[in-house]
Amino acid sequence: RRLEGTVTASVTAKGEWGPGGRRLSFDNAVVTATGLWASFGERHRVEGVDARLEARDGFLDASLSVARGKALVYGVPLSGLDLALRLRKDAVEMQRVNLSWSGSRLKLKGRIEGLNPPRAVSIEGGAARIRLDEAISTGIRVTHLVRESLPKKERPEGAEDERAWSRIVKYSIPKRFPDLSGRLKVGTVEHPHFNAGGLEAVWDLKGIATGLERLGGFVRVGFGP
Repeated sequence: RRLEGTVTASVTAKGEWGPGGRRLSFDNAVVTATGLWASFGERHRVEGVDARLEARDGFLDASLSVARGKALVYGVPLSGLDLALRLRKDAVEMQRVNLSWSGSRLKLKGRIEGLNPPRAVSIEGGAARIRLDEAISTGIRVTHLVRESLPKKERPEGAEDERAWSRIVKYSIPKRFPDLSGRLKVGTVEHPHFNAGGLEAVWDLKGIATGLERLGGFVRVGFGP
């Protein structure tokens, strides 16, 4: 584990502290990090990050912004971080999630309802270009790592002799999985066997269960102008 950089913080607290009682609660806080480097094992780290965290109303309302830096998430390198997130009670508003991955610049926004566990996740955004083969292989690798990081009792079970892509789709879905909705637009999709332009995907999935025993909703994908 490694932690480097400059961090400044200010906290506002209120309450009583004396012979008559000791009650203290934190009201507001501001934490600023400059040039932050931190590692969390071999697969997770941040490099050269400038970030600001503001918490209000007893930490029921908090916002996080990241102006620059790089990150490694489940072994996937991300750069050009430009993030703005806001937490209100048990929901996270992803006001801006801009980052570069494998030569693509992704610009996203969305919302997460519920935190432990999340009940619903909605995402909207797009990219000018995406390498489809790299996106698929990265998704399979990350899903496998997420599955292995879960406690054994929470890992989805499935046939280990099926093809890898089939296991990912059917059996890597955790037992507690949120509803998914969103819209994604991509200018150019590249693959070793084909290229396509004007990709648009729209989805709204509910009641997702391990092994796809239950699934409701729709997915629509189109190409062209």
